[in-house]
Amino acid sequence: SDYDGPLEVRVLDWSLVNAFALPGGIVVLTDGMIEFAGSPEALAGVIAHEIGHVAGRDPLRAMVQAAGVSVILGLLIGDVTGGGALVLASETLINARYSQAVEEVADGHAVRTLNSAGIDARPLADFFERLLGDMAELEEALRIISTHPPSAERAGVIRAAAGARGGAMTAAEWAALQAICTQ
Repeated sequence: SDYDGPLEVRVLDWSLVNAFALPGGIVVLTDGMIEFAGSPEALAGVIAHEIGHVAGRDPLRAMVQAAGVSVILGLLIGDVTGGGALVLASETLINARYSQAVEEVADGHAVRTLNSAGIDARPLADFFERLLGDMAELEEALRIISTHPPSAERAGVIRAAAGARGGAMTAAEWAALQAICTQ
């Protein structure tokens, strides 16, 4: 990774499939994410993606932007009947476009990091396709308000950029990581 600041990875014993970055170099994974990832390479890609958010200072920027957009739109629209709903809808559209671009940058960071470490990024593409599941039509319909680019599109970009073919860890290390919340 091209990020050289402080970094801490925490695992929550929670079945929800999620991972996110927090200000200060903290990456949080859920036990559900570890289980759903399906391979150490996919999980390495998810972690590298979140490190991309840390490197871009995205968690802090998102917090400031969300607060700022609400205040600015509220001032422009005023406090009239229905104004709050309009502010929320406008904020959702603005933040979704911004977030999709940020997610694409973090995906790029993940692939570069995996390639430079000699780790195969294709399992990360497989991960996004599994995450999509049977919801392809719904995901495309909600694209305008989604905070993430479409999963199939992300998978294609990642596959095209994947250059390395190595593993992220041994089978024993992967088994130990999968059991982290049952210990």
